[in-house]
Amino acid sequence: METAIRKIKSAVVCYIKGNLESETVAEFRSSVAALRPGSNVVFDLQEVPFVDSAGLGSLIGAARRIRESGGDAVVSRPRPSVRRALHLTAIDRSVSVFASVLDAADHFWAHAAAA
Repeated sequence: METAIRKIKSAVVCYIKGNLESETVAEFRSSVAALRPGSNVVFDLQEVPFVDSAGLGSLIGAARRIRESGGDAVVSRPRPSVRRALHLTAIDRSVSVFASVLDAADHFWAHAAAA
């Protein structure tokens, strides 16, 4: 698994490439830990073909830690199988899912402009 970080508008986009599973969650957690506290983060899942329970747990844990630090976290572009996993585990009820990275970044941009 690889991650890349890029800033778009008022969001930090974490592009994830590869499976998000028990063998890769430590690397994912390290990437998230390196983010500045209070960041609004988009986890782009377009290049994630598979996610297991450990990956789902690390994703929801990352969103919780980001929120505790004063930021927010959303997901963008999950593949159908990953979207299904997010729905079956009800993660999509606590972490918003967007069709594109720009839609997700606009979500944060609109909230920043309103504040």
